[in-house]
Amino acid sequence: MEQQQSIPVVCDIGVGGMTCASCVARVEKAVRRLPEVADVSVNLATESARVVWHHADEANDARLRRAIRDAGYEPVSAQHLEQSPQGVWSGFFPVGVGLVLCAPLVL
Repeated sequence: MEQQQSIPVVCDIGVGGMTCASCVARVEKAVRRLPEVADVSVNLATESARVVWHHADEANDARLRRAIRDAGYEPVSAQHLEQSPQGVWSGFFPVGVGLVLCAPLVL
């Protein structure tokens, strides 16, 4: 009998609440403990994690979210990350309010 080789499955998920390298290590450690995880890479700058599973399973997403939540962080769906405003003026509102409030002091 020939043994079938499974094709690894890659999953990207956002991780909210990370602030330092220790947070990254904590999330990686929690995800590595899951069964069927081949590899995990957590990025602090993008607040995301890339998980490689040995094979596809319907319960993988739920296990991954639970592991991240149990580590003390908030899992964020990839759709939510893509829908965040990335326009030129997306971060201008707080700066604009600050300028308006400082204008009388400058004058």
